Amino acid sequence: FLLNRSSDLSFLTTINNLDKCNVQTILADAFNGDIALTSLEVPASVTVIKDNAFQASGIKYLTINVGNLTTFGDGTNSLYGAAGNDVLEELTLKGVLNTAIASNAFAASENLATLDLSQMTFKSTVGAVVGMGQFAANSFKDCTSLTAVAFPTLQGSANPVIAANAFAGCTSLATVSITAIKGK
Repeated sequence: FLLNRSSDLSFLTTINNLDKCNVQTILADAFNGDIALTSLEVPASVTVIKDNAFQASGIKYLTINVGNLTTFGDGTNSLYGAAGNDVLEELTLKGVLNTAIASNAFAASENLATLDLSQMTFKSTVGAVVGMGQFAANSFKDCTSLTAVAFPTLQGSANPVIAANAFAGCTSLATVSITAIKGK
């Protein structure tokens, strides 16, 4: 099932039970112009989220179950469009991250204040494909309101790889929380 811009969803304020629809792909501009929609949880059934998927939307609170994602943006534009987003305030990513968060995925999300990764698990990168559990360069660049990032318990070699400049320009970032660090 593809979620795209084929019908007007601009009247929706909430979408419940998206997981029951077996949505697998969220295409570019899927929520473009849906300014009434303020909260969205992307289910684990989603394998692809294209750039601009949430462009010009009203989504302030976004939760993405990353467990089956194979494409998390393509790195050309952010998931909120080339100019970023001045609406997104809170982003929660949960599940096992099996892919890289693309370059520019959330770049210039000016009002993003909280990035919660505490419900995530990072796959071990030892012997794994390069890119698993990575935050690409500029993935959160210029999120000037970002004040806190919460990581889960980091265990052995199953830790995130954070590229240079992943958080460049996050001038308000004051707190990075890690629940615990455990040995290999």
